Amino acid sequence: MREIYAEEKRRREARQARAARIRKQAAELADEHAVAAREQVARVRAETGEGPTWRELAAALGVKGPLASAMIDALHRRGALSSTKEPRSLSVTPEWMPPSDR
Repeated sequence: MREIYAEEKRRREARQARAARIRKQAAELADEHAVAAREQVARVRAETGEGPTWRELAAALGVKGPLASAMIDALHRRGALSSTKEPRSLSVTPEWMPPSDR
């Protein structure tokens, strides 16, 4: 029985470590791509009247896999982008300043 609990603990710790690595990489990507992401969202919104999907934004920035949504989440937390639960609601936030300008 102890082996089962030990294995489950090992798996849980591995998942947590992987999630932490993804969050760290996503935060770095968010810093790197914040201005380009805002420009892309503004351009798509101006051309179509609605924002891009998260997948479209990630593809335009060249970000794939689990890093894509984690990066966009980081951009939300930093106030660079906002959205609602509605589809294609990504938009730029007017009060955002790049980290180097703060």
